[in-house]
Amino acid sequence: MEGDFIHIKIHHGGSFSMEGPLTYDGGEVSIFRDCDSERISYFRLVRMAKDVGFKDGDELYYTIPECSLDEGIDLLHDDNSVLKMLNFAKKNNLAEIYVKHKGHESNLVNQRSGTGNKEKLPEENTKSKRSKLTSKKRDKRTWTAEEEKLLIDILHQMNDSSWKVDTGHKSGYLTYIEKEMAKVLPHADLKADPHIKSKVKILKKQLSYVLEIMQNGSGFGWDDEMKMVVGDRDTYMGWAKSREGAGPLYMKPMVNFDKLCEVYASDLAQGGSAKGPGEQEVAEDESPVHAEPTSEPNKKNVAQAQDNTNPSGSSRQGRKRTYPDDEAAELGLVSVSNTLAKFLEAEQENAKTMSGLQKALFHEAEVHEQTSANRTKLLDILQNLEDLTDEEVVMAVRVIGRDAGQTELFLKMRDKYQVVFVRQELEAAKK
Repeated sequence: MEGDFIHIKIHHGGSFSMEGPLTYDGGEVSIFRDCDSERISYFRLVRMAKDVGFKDGDELYYTIPECSLDEGIDLLHDDNSVLKMLNFAKKNNLAEIYVKHKGHESNLVNQRSGTGNKEKLPEENTKSKRSKLTSKKRDKRTWTAEEEKLLIDILHQMNDSSWKVDTGHKSGYLTYIEKEMAKVLPHADLKADPHIKSKVKILKKQLSYVLEIMQNGSGFGWDDEMKMVVGDRDTYMGWAKSREGAGPLYMKPMVNFDKLCEVYASDLAQGGSAKGPGEQEVAEDESPVHAEPTSEPNKKNVAQAQDNTNPSGSSRQGRKRTYPDDEAAELGLVSVSNTLAKFLEAEQENAKTMSGLQKALFHEAEVHEQTSANRTKLLDILQNLEDLTDEEVVMAVRVIGRDAGQTELFLKMRDKYQVVFVRQELEAAKK
C-alpha cells in the first residue's frame, strides 16, 4: 500500500552552532524527492544519509515545520521518532533533516524533551552554552500548526474588538488569548507568559523580516503565491546572519501570512509608531488586567520625584522599559511601513486603471454593435431605393458603410436626398 509522497531534505557536512540562536553552519543540502512515506523507516533514512556522508557515530535530527531550530528540533533514533517526523512532514510534503557529525563540538539539546547528547566540551564553552540554554529554557515550546493558526485567528478577531487600540493592544490581552485558546485546546497548557508572549514576539519579528525582504530583497524575494522566501540560498543566508531568527524562513511556507499582515495593518498605516502585539508585555507583567489609570496627584508626585533625580530637568514620565528584540522589530516595521503604503497606493491606482480599461472596452463594444446595426439599416434602405442599380447599391454599401459617420448621416436624410448623397459619394470614390 502506497502512502503520501514527500521530499526529504538532508543538511550534511556542516555543524550546529549555538553562538546566538541555534544554526547549522556550512555544509550542503541534498534532496530526495517523492519518497513513499509508508516505506520510510529509521534504517532507510540512515541509508539515505550515508549516501551523503553519514558515518557511524553521527546523529540525525529533524525540525518541526514552520519552526526555527531554536523552537523545534528533535532526535531521530528509532521508527517511532520517524513516525512523529512524518506526521509533521505530511502537511507540507517535506521533511527536513540535519546530520550532526561525530566530533563536531556542539551541545545540542532536544528542544522538545529537554534531553540531548552529553558530549564533553571545554569547560568555559560548556558553561556559556549551558547558561544560554538555561536562560531560554523557560520560553521554549514547540508550537503545532493548529496552535499557531488558533493564536493568529484570535489576534485577527481582536482587530475589531475593544482590545485593539491606537497604540496596539490593551494591557491583559495575553491573558485573554490564553483563556480563548484554552476553550479550543484545553490540553495544550499554553500560558500567557512565557508561551504566548514569546510566540507573539517571534511572529512579529518574522513578519518584519518578510516585509523587509519585500522591500529590499536582492537575489532572493517573497513568493506571495507560495507564501515563502525563495531565491539564492547562500545570498539569503548571508543577509539573515545579522537578523536573529531570519534564517529558518528560507523556503518555509508562512501559511498564516495574510492574516498576520492584517493584524498589523493599522499599526503599519500609522508609520510603525503604534505598538503591535508583543510590545505591551511590560504592562502584562506589572499591571492587573482591570487596572485603572493612576490619579492626577500621583502623576504629579512621580513627575516631581523624577525632577529631583534629573538635574537637566527633563521629564521621564510615561517612559517604560523596552527590550532589544522589541526595538529591532519596531525598527523593522518602521523601515517597511512606507513601502506598504506605496504598495497600497499602487494597488489603488491599478484598480482605477483596470476600471478605466473595462469602461473603454464596454464603450468599444457598444460602438461596434451600433456600427453593425447601422450598416444593416444602410443595406436595407439602399435595396429599396428604386433609382439605384444593383451595382450602385453594392458600391454604396462598401463606400458609405466603411465610415460610421457617413453611415449615420445617410440614415438621417430624407429619401429624396439619399439618392443624391449616394451618387455624389460614388463619384468621389471614382476620382
